[in-house]
Amino acid sequence: MKFPDDIRELVKRKFKNNHREWLRMSVSEDLQTIWPLEFYLGIPTEKDAIQQQEGVRAWISAWKSWRGNGELVWTERHWRSLGVQAVPQKLIFNGSADAVSWIGEAEAWSHVFIVENLQTGLAFEDLAGSVVIMALGYGVDVLNPIRWLHHARCIYWGDIDTHGFAILNRARTYLPSLETTLMDKQTLFAHRDLWVQEKDQSGSSELPLLTNEEQEIFLSLKNNTWGQQVRLEQERICWDTAWEAIQAIQRR
Repeated sequence: MKFPDDIRELVKRKFKNNHREWLRMSVSEDLQTIWPLEFYLGIPTEKDAIQQQEGVRAWISAWKSWRGNGELVWTERHWRSLGVQAVPQKLIFNGSADAVSWIGEAEAWSHVFIVENLQTGLAFEDLAGSVVIMALGYGVDVLNPIRWLHHARCIYWGDIDTHGFAILNRARTYLPSLETTLMDKQTLFAHRDLWVQEKDQSGSSELPLLTNEEQEIFLSLKNNTWGQQVRLEQERICWDTAWEAIQAIQRR
């Protein structure tokens, strides 16, 4: 028989050994390859139940009072001597959010940096409690089913061009509290010598989920206020400057 504390220790070990895989599969692979994650609770035989009645009562009571995340499945055993008994059968976690929250590891992924380009994502160094999701482009729809993202602080960093802001707007459909970094007017004009031309601008004329400042920059780029189809690619920004800004966010 496995008590709640026994299952918690099993989940902790799985998290320690597989947390990178949990994250990677959640973002880019078929979720069914890992989830749901099931733990069977060790239903005793009738013989064992008779011999360990106090232990079985304690086991059933522990699961009746359990209030963790996940889905607790009960079943019935029709025993000759003990009659019909409702017993806990298994605990199911349908996603990483439930599992990491129950074992107190939710803070392990408390900051999520979503960066537009692969090169930028690969340049990230280790940051405690942080995850980098990179190179999704307009494919930010895959973020929606990742439940733990909705409890994390998420920061988007994309190119300062019309497509960068269009992707940001799309991502906020799924992550309304999504912040940005290095996509402001100060960053744009501090790197004026690195501007290039955006070949094909976004076809969107209105991005309702942008902040007022972001909307102003988007429209200025769209209307060629600062030059013809201005674009600042994120990988052109000096990495020391970018890394300092990223670390400042992570410390807040």
